[in-house]
Amino acid sequence: MKIHFVLEGAFQGWGVVSEYNRRGTAYAPTARGVIGLIGCCMGIPRGDSRLKEMENTIRISSVVNKNDDGVAKSGSLLTDFQTVSRIDGKKLESAGDKSAESYSIVLRKSYLNDASFTVYVEGPDEEVKKVYDALLDPVWVPYLGRKNCTPTVPIIPVID
Repeated sequence: MKIHFVLEGAFQGWGVVSEYNRRGTAYAPTARGVIGLIGCCMGIPRGDSRLKEMENTIRISSVVNKNDDGVAKSGSLLTDFQTVSRIDGKKLESAGDKSAESYSIVLRKSYLNDASFTVYVEGPDEEVKKVYDALLDPVWVPYLGRKNCTPTVPIIPVID
C-alpha cells in the first residue's frame, strides 16, 4: 500500500547532525523526521522502540512541490538566534570545560522557510493503514521536524 500527503509550513526543521549550539536542517523532510511526525500522530513517545520498528518496515520518500507559477517551493534557509539562560540567574555550566561557564549562550537554529513537500509512505498494507488512520485523527499535534514548526495546511493522507 502507498499513501502520500503534503507537508507545508512557514518553518520546517528536519534534523541533521548538529553541535549543541548550532542546529542545522536538511533541505527536505528526513525519513526519521517523518517517522517522528507519524509517531506523534500515533501517540508514540520519542525513543520508543516502535519508532525503530516502523523505520524498518515502511519506506519514505519526498518531492518538492511547485507553486502555481511552476516554481519549486524548496524554501529558503533562515537562521534564528536564541539566547538561553538559567531561570535562577546563575551561570550555565558547560558539559566539560569549566572555563566556558557563562550566564547565557546563543543558539543558532536553521529552518526551511516557506517550503512544501509531498511525502510518500509505502509498505505493508496493515502498517500503512495505521499511518493513514493516525494522520487523519492524530493523538498529538503533528509538527514539521521541530515542535515550533506547525503545518500551514492540514496533513491529509491520500491513498495511491
